[in-house]
Amino acid sequence: MQETQQRIEPVHLNALFEAERARLVRLCASITGQRDTADDLAQETLIEAWRHRDRLTEPSGYAQWLSVIARNVCLRWLRRQRRERTTGLLLVEDGQVLSANAPDALADPFDLEIELERDELATLLDRALALLPAETRDVLVQKYVEESPHSEIATRLGMSAGAVAMRLQRGKLALRRVLATTFRDEAAAYGLITADRVWDETRIWCPRCGQARLLGLFDPQAGALQLRCPCCLPEANTFITKVTLPDVLHDIKSYKVAYTRATTWVADYLRPGFSQGYVPCLDCGVAAPLQRGWPADTPPSIQTLRGIHVSCPACGQIAHSSLSPFVFTHPAVQQFKRAHPRHRLRPEDEIDWHGRPALVLPIESVTEQAGIDIVCAADTMEVLYVD
Repeated sequence: MQETQQRIEPVHLNALFEAERARLVRLCASITGQRDTADDLAQETLIEAWRHRDRLTEPSGYAQWLSVIARNVCLRWLRRQRRERTTGLLLVEDGQVLSANAPDALADPFDLEIELERDELATLLDRALALLPAETRDVLVQKYVEESPHSEIATRLGMSAGAVAMRLQRGKLALRRVLATTFRDEAAAYGLITADRVWDETRIWCPRCGQARLLGLFDPQAGALQLRCPCCLPEANTFITKVTLPDVLHDIKSYKVAYTRATTWVADYLRPGFSQGYVPCLDCGVAAPLQRGWPADTPPSIQTLRGIHVSCPACGQIAHSSLSPFVFTHPAVQQFKRAHPRHRLRPEDEIDWHGRPALVLPIESVTEQAGIDIVCAADTMEVLYVD
């Protein structure tokens, strides 16, 4: 097997890929029906094939192997397109229906991909639309699914653009009423309705500032946990924790235990990435590189502490975290937190620890003169020393 792999890579494999490019473009165009994007999808296929070239052990089967990858790439693209079109009617807050293209229209990709199956969401919206009057459903579909402009819809229906706008507004309100009544539980689980969701004040003091108790939303059945600080994270959609972990949180009743379990899970999920350089994408399973720093669009208030993030090259899913989960599970830190419930994280320091690059993660009590410093290896986040 090793000799076969050596015969077909890397130079010969590149030649084979280039020879297959035109065929892959045609295949992608036939699967998606979009000639304009077929070239990009074919390129994505070749990139993914190169990334997993170790799986190609038989030269005679490379064409079929590439076709399978191309079909998977195209199906992922079609699912993304369907989600973007179908969720154009997502209801977010203040009773308004926003386009999925609006910055605040959706939860972040990490949360959405864990929490939802795209097809289930599309099915829910289809069921809700089916309960609307035919003329209302028709105008909504033309606008948000087919993405037709107002003028084109007006011509089709034989009415003015103003009348179309009025029908769209009434249609969106009608859809919201259906989702908030007939499909209330399902719509709430998918995050389509939020007006009646009240944030609970928890018993957990914010670990970033120690000045306020965290506000939380927790659905144990779905394993969905959100915690935010009203004091140090004022921006919308900024959270101390935002995860959906049904297998981890399904039997939990309290915010405190759920937060501890979620923190432990995050550390266990990300820790191998420091030595391997990647972790499996939570959505598609593709190896996603672990990168230092926060994603580009992270609010400034989050960036007061160091962060890491994972960006999947295949499906685009992004996950991010501060470094705190890697030390919060340490027994000495847990003991300190129990003794000093009001504590806060301080900015990390870079030091040399016996010739090894390291980070000091300080935690201090807000109410007393007490603190704890955790020294971690900069490359692996292994705890080296606790002071």
